[in-house]
Amino acid sequence: MQYLLKATLFEDCGQHGATEGEIEAESASITEDFGADGLETPPIPEDYAEFLKLTNGYAWNGVCFFGATEQPMGAHYTNPALYDRNDRYLHSKLGLKGCLVVGSFDDDIFVYSAARGLYFALDSLTLIPEDDDGFESFEDLFYFAVDDLYYECSDPKEQEAYRSALGLEG
Repeated sequence: MQYLLKATLFEDCGQHGATEGEIEAESASITEDFGADGLETPPIPEDYAEFLKLTNGYAWNGVCFFGATEQPMGAHYTNPALYDRNDRYLHSKLGLKGCLVVGSFDDDIFVYSAARGLYFALDSLTLIPEDDDGFESFEDLFYFAVDDLYYECSDPKEQEAYRSALGLEG
């Protein structure tokens, strides 16, 4: 995941990680406020919290993972906070009860299901999973969302360096 984070230029946006306090505050707000609404929203999973410590949100080529706080990413875009996006999605999609929406891409949303202990890429209209088995870790979901897109957008030298970094042969 580190290679893709670096290769997709997140550092060029002046991006930095969230603090433990920011992550804990966001998680508490989400569980308390949405729990009071009966949405059973889980706290931020540990592996997603570790991601937020690396980069407080992520946006590249349409792929977006929400931060513990709103995060300016360049002059023309601010990546939304988890709370704000969950407020929008959870109150409009009752099928997301017990889930935490962590990101989006095109017509998909990325969620963590507390009941299953898995991440899913769901069609945002039908809530049908893109991969029925889900993803056991946030890192697996991140690769699903970014890997092929990065490979398709990079030139042959970058593709070779990427495959080498992953331990794959030409």
